[in-house]
Amino acid sequence: AEKIRTTTIKETVHILNKKVIDIFKEYRQLYSTHLHPHNKLILPETMKMLPLLMLCMQKSALLKSPNEVTTDERSNTIYQLLSMPFDNVMKFFYPKMYPLHDLNQIVMEKDDSVKLPQTLPLTLNSIKDSGIYLLDNGMACYIWIGRGISPQWLVDVFGLQNPTPQDLMNLQVGAALDNPTSKKVIGAVNSIRKGNMYYQQCYVVRQGDPAEAM
Repeated sequence: AEKIRTTTIKETVHILNKKVIDIFKEYRQLYSTHLHPHNKLILPETMKMLPLLMLCMQKSALLKSPNEVTTDERSNTIYQLLSMPFDNVMKFFYPKMYPLHDLNQIVMEKDDSVKLPQTLPLTLNSIKDSGIYLLDNGMACYIWIGRGISPQWLVDVFGLQNPTPQDLMNLQVGAALDNPTSKKVIGAVNSIRKGNMYYQQCYVVRQGDPAEAM
């Protein structure tokens, strides 16, 4: 955030990448070279996610190219990041993604708390056309609905009977309806909102929607 104020985005990214390389060079020199192949990257256990997080940072509004992010959006992101708790910073750069299509993995506890499914890696291979996924980046949450999902799921969660194309483009998360599917999905959304310093708006994105790129 400080570098962006005095250098270009491209130069800032270069400085950060060089810093990561220098860190791992220094670490490698602490070990006898004969113990490891020369072409093998040696990472300390506590920093093995650093290259991934650096790539995530470069894909965020903090470091995207000026062609992809407005100045206002970048400035807003900088101020948010400088005031976020650490857990929110981590989720902002590497969000948590939960599968919602397997309702057996969502457990409603007796105290009204919700046990969420295990998170998935943020890769394209994790996303199926027949799935529904909840993405939590600490600031907002998104429900992504694959085009192969059962129409009954849309009825249960959104109350849509014979929806028009316009209805499908303006889906919103509201109060839970009186059925198990809706209660579990809305319960999962409310679960990630609890304990967060920000109230997270929940956006619904269908596969193929213009908003999908965002």
